[in-house]
This record gives sequence, structure tokens and C-alpha cells, in this order.
Amino acid sequence: MNRDAAARNIQAAIVRRKDKFVLTDVHPTIDGYRATFCQGPLNVRVTIDEGTAEDVAPAGEPATKALAAVLDEVHRQFGGP
Repeated sequence: MNRDAAARNIQAAIVRRKDKFVLTDVHPTIDGYRATFCQGPLNVRVTIDEGTAEDVAPAGEPATKALAAVLDEVHRQFGGP
């Protein structure tokens, strides 16, 4: 999968989860991606391993468990519960 496909997968998970933040940038790294998320004036950057970013959620699920854990951490960094 390429950077654009990984970004679409991450963004789709955010939309399905109805998170308030958005994915603003994805850069490939040696073993995955560096993703930047934005909520209002705040930015959060995280590293997501390749398998997590590229795994597509099963039908009916908002995200894989690994990607959901990453997005939960992003949510917490923005001050969510």
C-alpha cells in the first residue's frame, strides 16, 4: 500500500469513529508512517507502523484494534477522555 492509500484508510477510520480531529498529513518512514492530526489550532504527531496503517477494518467495524488504539491515543492527546 502506498502513502495515499494508508492516509485514506486512516481517514476512513476517523470518519467511521466520528472523531473530532482530522488527518492533515502522512509521511512514510522506514517502518511505517508519521501522521499529523489537527483539532482546531492543535496538532498531534504520531508514528503508526506499516501494518497498522495499512490494515483495513473488517466489515461493520470502525477500525482495526491496532488503529483504534492509535486513534484513542490521539484523542487523549487532544484532551479527550
